[in-house]
Amino acid sequence: IDPDSPAVLKAWNTVLSSLSPADWQPILPRLNRLATAHPQNADLAFDYGAALFRSEFAKGPRGALEQAQAFLEKAIKLRPDFPAAHLELAGLYAAQKHDQKAVDEYLETIRKDPKADIPHYKLGQLYRQMDKMDLAAKELAEYQELSRLHQEEIKRNRSAIQQFVLSQPAKSNN
Repeated sequence: IDPDSPAVLKAWNTVLSSLSPADWQPILPRLNRLATAHPQNADLAFDYGAALFRSEFAKGPRGALEQAQAFLEKAIKLRPDFPAAHLELAGLYAAQKHDQKAVDEYLETIRKDPKADIPHYKLGQLYRQMDKMDLAAKELAEYQELSRLHQEEIKRNRSAIQQFVLSQPAKSNN
C-alpha cells in the first residue's frame, strides 16, 4: 500500500466511521507503523489519530486520548488546511469536556470547509450543552440549510447519472 496515494486516504476515510470497537485492535498497530514510518504524512497522522480517538472513546471513561490528540494535532501542524483533522480534533476536545477548544476547532473546520454541514450540527449541539441557546439555534439552522442543499445536490447527481445511463445506446453483439 502506498500511503501517499489519495485512493488509500479516501478508502480509509470511508472505513473509519463504519468500524466497531472490536475492529480497531488489529488495525491500530499497522496504522501506528505507517504513521511512524512516514512522520511527515498528515493523512497518516490523521488516520492514526482518528482511529485512536474512536477506539479509546469507545472504551468509555477509561480510554486514553492523549496519543490520539497528539496525532491529530500533528496532522493539523503538517497540513493546517485539513478540515477533517480539525473536525476530529474538535470531537476529541468535546469528549474531554474542553468546550472552548472544541468550539474553536469546529469554527476552524467551518472556515476551512464552509459547505460542510456536520461541523455546524456538532457545534450547535455543543453550544446547547454549554447553554448558549441563541448560538445553538443559529448553528443548527445553518446545518439544516446546508444539509438541504447537500440532499438537493445528491438528487441532481443521481438524476444526471440516470439520464446518462439511460441515454447510452445499446451495444449490438454483431
